Amino acid sequence: MANKKKNKKNDSGAAEAAAGCCGLVIFGLVGLALLGSCDAIPEPKSHPKPSHTATHSPSPSRKPSKTAEKLPSQVGKGLDDAQDAAETAGLTVEPYDASGLDNDPTDFPGDWKVCFHKQTGVTARFGAVYKGATCPHKPRTSSPKMPSVKGKSLADARHILHGKGFPDSYIDESTAYTDEESDPVGEWTVCSQDVKSGDDLDLEPIVGLDVVRPGDTCPSGDGVHYRNPANDPFNSGGGSSSGGGDSSDGGSTSGGSTGGDHYNPGGCPPGGCDNSRHCPPGGCTS
Repeated sequence: MANKKKNKKNDSGAAEAAAGCCGLVIFGLVGLALLGSCDAIPEPKSHPKPSHTATHSPSPSRKPSKTAEKLPSQVGKGLDDAQDAAETAGLTVEPYDASGLDNDPTDFPGDWKVCFHKQTGVTARFGAVYKGATCPHKPRTSSPKMPSVKGKSLADARHILHGKGFPDSYIDESTAYTDEESDPVGEWTVCSQDVKSGDDLDLEPIVGLDVVRPGDTCPSGDGVHYRNPANDPFNSGGGSSSGGGDSSDGGSTSGGSTGGDHYNPGGCPPGGCDNSRHCPPGGCTS
């Protein structure tokens, strides 16, 4: 009987031991399962951090543009002063002849004035005319034509030619009578012009005008004319003057006559020719 109890007790202890072992095994299996599930969770991907030393270079098709200072209007100023102001501002200067005469303003910029000013980026374009000339309403792209100024006062003729780009220094005014010593003034009358009306002026560096005093009659024909026939070395006397001068040596005052029989309209005035428009072809020989 005692042995049965002892065996029963032993069996109970063995059962408890076995149950404990089973518990440990189950706990171990659960732990392994949990560890396996943790290993199955993917780790987050790491992204490379941007480098702080990286630089961004501009696209090859985009070049940095040079900034330019905005130049105040130079209209009305001398071209030389306008050029200095533009170059000081770091601009490239492009002057041109706004009168259409195709002259080069860069030769003597001090003789020119600015009529038009346009700035594009770092380039300043100055449309200029000679000082003393009148600015056109807009830059001319072709040569102006010679106007007819015959019969007009010298003052009006000058004003018209100023508008074509010619200052006074490029207008050659001569008395129509060789023996007239007075300098022409504004109220004198234009008798002839050496550039034909309608001709292009870009080929004419100077425009010549022959003028007479107010009230005088213009001489007729080409060549040399004398207000007083006595001053004509080719006049033997008895001739008349070609204008409103006083009579001399029996001559009468009349408009347009050429003097005596020996008058040579292409002859040389005393002292030689002082104006090519009054000289015979080939120049003076006596």
